Amino acid sequence: MAKVKKTRQTIFEYVQMFNSNIDQLVRQMYHDDCVVIYPDIAPIFGTVELLEFLRSAWRLAPQRIMKIDHLSTAKNRATLEASIIVDPERNRNPISVVIVFRFSHGRIREETVYTDTTNWSEAQS
Repeated sequence: MAKVKKTRQTIFEYVQMFNSNIDQLVRQMYHDDCVVIYPDIAPIFGTVELLEFLRSAWRLAPQRIMKIDHLSTAKNRATLEASIIVDPERNRNPISVVIVFRFSHGRIREETVYTDTTNWSEAQS
């Protein structure tokens, strides 16, 4: 039960860092040899590639905010259902995501993101 509680806490920290500091998120939350899979792009291998990708996304939507809709955790796995509000000032068209995490020694080893980006262009305009 303690491991499940730790996994939940890790996800809350993940969301907080996602909203505030991408560099800190990658340094503290991911294994150096992590694998991250997003829809419609090649898998991302390692923290160097991941940081490049997330910095690009940050530049496109610097004010975006992730909010937890639902969270399920197990010992070394978690499934996060969240909404990403691209422009909080207008609070329009959040992007829904489901992220499946696999942890090893308290850090993210694998992450798979499922999302529908049909609202992305509307959220930016």
